[in-house]
Amino acid sequence: MTLLHFQPENVARQTEDFFCWACDRASLSEKPGSEFQMGRTLNALRGTAVIAALLIGGSGQAQQGGQSIFVPVDLTGLAGDLGVEVDGIDMTEFVSIADGGIVIAPGAPLPPGTYEVVVYLWQGNDYEVIASMSHDVGGGGAGGSGTELAVTATTEAGVRNLNGEDENTMARSAGEVEVTTVDNRLNAGAAWLATTEPDEELDGRPVDLGEYFVEWRHFGQRADTTFRMGNQALEYDRLMVADLTRRGLSAGIATTDGRVELGFFGAQVSPDLGGDNLAGLNDADDRAMGGMVVFTPSEALDFRIGLAGVQGRGDPGDLLQTGEGAAAGLFVRGSFDDGRTRYLLDFGVARWDEDAELAGAEPETTRAALFGIERDMLLEDERSLTLGFAVEHVDTGFVSLANPSLADARRDLRLTTIYDSGPLSFSGMLEHQTTNVNGPADYETDHIVTAEIDGSYFPYHNGTPPAWMGTPEVIFGAALIDQRRVETPAMAPDPADFLSLEVYGGLVVQHDLWGWSATYTYSDFDDQAAVPADLVSHRIDGTLDWSDGEKIDMALNAAVTWNDEPLGAFYDTEFGLSLSYEIVPGKWTASTEVTWYDYGAPGAVDGASIGADLTWSFAPATDLIFSGGWAEGGDAVESTQDPEWFVGLMLRHQTNFTRGGF
Repeated sequence: MTLLHFQPENVARQTEDFFCWACDRASLSEKPGSEFQMGRTLNALRGTAVIAALLIGGSGQAQQGGQSIFVPVDLTGLAGDLGVEVDGIDMTEFVSIADGGIVIAPGAPLPPGTYEVVVYLWQGNDYEVIASMSHDVGGGGAGGSGTELAVTATTEAGVRNLNGEDENTMARSAGEVEVTTVDNRLNAGAAWLATTEPDEELDGRPVDLGEYFVEWRHFGQRADTTFRMGNQALEYDRLMVADLTRRGLSAGIATTDGRVELGFFGAQVSPDLGGDNLAGLNDADDRAMGGMVVFTPSEALDFRIGLAGVQGRGDPGDLLQTGEGAAAGLFVRGSFDDGRTRYLLDFGVARWDEDAELAGAEPETTRAALFGIERDMLLEDERSLTLGFAVEHVDTGFVSLANPSLADARRDLRLTTIYDSGPLSFSGMLEHQTTNVNGPADYETDHIVTAEIDGSYFPYHNGTPPAWMGTPEVIFGAALIDQRRVETPAMAPDPADFLSLEVYGGLVVQHDLWGWSATYTYSDFDDQAAVPADLVSHRIDGTLDWSDGEKIDMALNAAVTWNDEPLGAFYDTEFGLSLSYEIVPGKWTASTEVTWYDYGAPGAVDGASIGADLTWSFAPATDLIFSGGWAEGGDAVESTQDPEWFVGLMLRHQTNFTRGGF
């Protein structure tokens, strides 16, 4: 069986971070099928007709031929090799990673009938079945029929009294609805919020629409197309169009052999929620439009070259004024040596003109470029070592309205390493950054050096630990930041040089029903400013989790920190406890949470709180919750009283509805 190699989630994420300096890791565009993650984990697919997720609407899926099979499977944290069979026939070479699963795109239409799909995870000589499903292909060769509807929502209403004086009645419903066809040709989703609380409203209305999208795909004999309306998930390159999650319209088309790919979009520049401007294109002063073309010269080589561009008008943020601009660039992606060496190259030119009546600035032309390369040095036994090098140069004032997360005014040189031997794994990074690159002469310039390492070690990877040790894991890491001023013009701020060091180490132990952890962290901030604010701290964190496996669950955390700073030396103490108990399983549950903290610094506000709930589950997915609580100091934030207390009664219904086959 052909196998498709996977890495542990943390290694794949580190690889994606190496190539994605501009990406916001919390954004919707972080897809498991991002281009370089695909290039890293799908080496078995080299030479097949793969359509990169970046190039077709950011969908994170690859398709080919006249039909496809989407298999929902959670790949988070998996390490090893995947194998896929359809009716006992190895189809791994036609597999690509998609958002929420995998896509099997056979090179020829499947005859009508029902097919059994099995997904295997191999680790050495052992394997397990991680997904299986039946797939129906109709007589028209459309690749299956039927639609699945999923609705998840929380609806609640209640009354709450604060300090015996302020009584508040509220109602709220928030959730998501998703519609997906079995053949994955149509996907749609929308989130909503209905509330009686004015401070929770999305756009000044009690009932409103949150993020939404409608995406339609057509898989043809010669080309595949994708259309998407609503919140986008676009990432063509790393400079022109990346991390674009605004509302808009997009389209992509790619030949089934993956040789030619086109993408177009129009999107709102500013983030927006609510029922207004659903298409994101209503306001000419808040709109960007662009596109890209990618060409793969040879199916035998993993080499792609593309052009991307964007133009529009809007407010890019970062204290800039609303303006008008355009940006265009070239990007190259590829790998060689059976995918062990991967590289990228991006270059862009931008022209930005802020509104003269607001800023009086002249149009400015700026440039940006980046180059990255990484190589797998060891691929034997259980060991792997990946080394990377990257250079990124972004002029001061470089603006692309379709890349809101790109930071300008810097030149970065970066080395990275990722090592995994089974028991020992770590990732490291060394970076040198120069600020105010090609910026104004009256701006200051700093050099910032950053070094980081994070890792873990399983001492009993190939053996059995003593029973009292459970499953132990040693964690460790360090971070060093050194900032130095190199140029200080006459009117620029004074240097803010500093040297910061943080080192941590700890032990995490997990048993079947309980576990604990202990971590020590040393921090040293050497402030070299005119008025220094040095800080040295020693912190010990501990956690304890316990469950009887039936009725009781408990989590406890505590921390003690010793600080030495200009105000003096003092201790900080923090404590937290959560406990739940099923009085009558499935019917009555009691829970409580306690927090307490004491800060030693002069003027610091201590605090404490305790809250308790009694939940009656009187109907399926429906609860009546009696609650009460007390807080003082820093936790008393809901009123002007200190301490403060509350009592409340809430009716809550959870909706988790899935229906298919219609």
